[in-house]
Amino acid sequence: EAGQERLLDARFRRGSASDANAFAVAADYLRRAGCSERETGDEVQVPDEAAVEQFAGSLHLVDPAAAIIGAFCAVEHLKATLPVDGKRIYLTGNSMGGYGSWAWGGHNPEHFAAIAPVVGGIGRGGPKDVTPDLEAWAANLAKVPVYAFAGANDRVVPAERSERMVAAIRKAGGTKAKLKVYPNEGHGAGRVVFSTAEFYDWMFS
Repeated sequence: EAGQERLLDARFRRGSASDANAFAVAADYLRRAGCSERETGDEVQVPDEAAVEQFAGSLHLVDPAAAIIGAFCAVEHLKATLPVDGKRIYLTGNSMGGYGSWAWGGHNPEHFAAIAPVVGGIGRGGPKDVTPDLEAWAANLAKVPVYAFAGANDRVVPAERSERMVAAIRKAGGTKAKLKVYPNEGHGAGRVVFSTAEFYDWMFS
C-alpha cells in the first residue's frame, strides 16, 4: 500500500548520542524481526549493550516515523508467527504511549480496528507541543473508531490536546471519534480508564 511505502521510506533523524543509540538498537531489532536494512535507512550501526538498555527510554527522541517503522515491523512479525486476527488489532497507550497512539494511528490507521489514546500529547517536542501534521493525522484517524481519554486536572499533558485532536478528527469527517475527560483526574487518569469495563466494552465492540 502507498501508506506503507511512505512509512518504510522514512529515515531516522540522528542528532544527539541518544538518537544514535536508539537508531542503532532499532535497526538491529528490525533486522532480527525480518525488516531489511534498506527499509530502516542508510548507515545501519551495530548497537552496544548500554544502548539496548537505554532503548525504551530514548526512542522517543527519534523521528516518530522511525519509531513507527520499528513498531510496524514488530506487529508484522507477530502476525507472521502467531495466530493473530489482522482485523482485530487494537492500539492504545498511556502518556507517551498515548502520543504514540495518536502518531501511529495518524500515520497508518488501516492497521487497527480501534484506537484509544490515554492522556496523550500530540507533538514530538514535548507534552505541550502540537504536531504540524495535525490535519493529516485527523484525516487518517477519521477512518477508524477513536476514543480518547484525558484528565481535566492534568498538568503534564493538558486535556486540551485530546480535545483539539478529537475536534480535528470530527472536522475531517470522523463520526466515530469521542472523548472522555475525567473532571477529578490528572495525568494518572489511565489507572481509571484501564480499570473500567467501559473501555474494554467499547474497544472490543
